Amino acid sequence: MIEARGLSCSLYTDQASHYWLTPEAGGKVNKDRLTQIRLAMKAELGIDMIPAYSPEARGRSERVFKTHQDRLMKELALLEITEMEAANQ
Repeated sequence: MIEARGLSCSLYTDQASHYWLTPEAGGKVNKDRLTQIRLAMKAELGIDMIPAYSPEARGRSERVFKTHQDRLMKELALLEITEMEAANQ
């Protein structure tokens, strides 16, 4: 997808702790403190991240992740990749 269309300007995600730090349970995310993933997305790729707050928005992001995971598995199988090292390359 990146080769065909380039990098995205932004990524809409759920509020998982690997994306966002949330000071209070159920509260707003802290956009000033970057997780390692957010740091890489912003500093390395220039991609802004947008937190999803509504259940509908979180559901949409989860469905997108499932689609990407399914496609990755099919692509690895098509290329007959079974080892982690080969998949990482």
